[in-house]
Amino acid sequence: MRLGLLIPALLLSAAPLSLAAQSDAATASTSRVPRRTLLAIIGTLVGGAGGAVLHHDGSGTACRACTIGAGALIGGIAGLLIGREVDQSYALRYRGVPRLRIPFMEQPLDGDPLALTARDTLLAVATSTGVTVLSSNGGLTTRGRRANGIRGISAIDLTGRTHALAVATPTGLYLYPPRHGAGTLLREGTIQAATASDDHVFFALGPRIEWAPLDADSARSWPGQDVGAPVADLEWDDRRQILWALGDTLVIALEWRGDSLHSSSRVGVGAGGRALTIHGDRMAVALGPAGVVILDTSDPAAPRVTSRWAEARFVYDVALAGERLYAGAGPEGVFVIDAAAAPARTLGLAFDLGFAATLLSRSGYTYILDRRTASVRRIVTPTTR
Repeated sequence: MRLGLLIPALLLSAAPLSLAAQSDAATASTSRVPRRTLLAIIGTLVGGAGGAVLHHDGSGTACRACTIGAGALIGGIAGLLIGREVDQSYALRYRGVPRLRIPFMEQPLDGDPLALTARDTLLAVATSTGVTVLSSNGGLTTRGRRANGIRGISAIDLTGRTHALAVATPTGLYLYPPRHGAGTLLREGTIQAATASDDHVFFALGPRIEWAPLDADSARSWPGQDVGAPVADLEWDDRRQILWALGDTLVIALEWRGDSLHSSSRVGVGAGGRALTIHGDRMAVALGPAGVVILDTSDPAAPRVTSRWAEARFVYDVALAGERLYAGAGPEGVFVIDAAAAPARTLGLAFDLGFAATLLSRSGYTYILDRRTASVRRIVTPTTR
């Protein structure tokens, strides 16, 4: 009998509800029950039940149906308004894409996270107090500390064969033995990017890229090449013996020929270049407020842009794992993108991965530095919904 009395109020609340849901396609696209619907129904039922209690206690009107109906109507409208606020907040957070809940493993850090690198089963994370080296097998286990007291680290990399650690800082480039021993200053100056091959470390000072052998034991002048633009990031392509350099608006391919670099190609990607990553013949470049650009590098002499993606407010860093692209969007979390689609297609947003400003995909895992909790998080990749 009470349910019969609630039907008119429920229909009254459902009419504005359906119109509101139709006007908000972003919420519907998340495959999530709109909270305005859920809370309006709950509010209607709770309000109707409250009206029944009031009538039973003698606090309502003489008309039992009127008391219950009024309570249901008031509760439904209140639920609708509250739910609409929740839905609007949700839409702003997830920007109209599905929410992803990706399981992760977390390891707290002893300082503000700055940079990371991985090689085989080793993971190195630079913080405001130095570099923590971890073993990344079944779990994340701390193995030691390097570069203690080094401040302002801009980039790190582990060398291929020996796992020596290259550390780029505002005061110079340091090379640390893999396990024990003091580091060696190889080059003084403000180093903004660095990467390593099996035998050399490559590093950037402004528009100049230099290289030094891994057996170097002191700072001195090293050979180099001016690329004509300040370098934001470097990545070594071991498979093709190419050094990829990112400027503000350009991606530059530099071929390694025995003992020197030779320019192979240049391609414009748009302003705001922050970081690049490669996987096979695919490259992704983070462009800050301009999002991400994806390139086909199957011909290093003529890379070509295949897609652009700009659904995040700001992209700090990118990582590639197979056909999956992970875009670190800072406080928004990590966007998961199908990089093989043309144009690139957003699969969802993992807000729970924290303030994602630095990412790296290696050997079946993607690592995320979360600035919010000062930790490194590891997910298994590629991720499927």
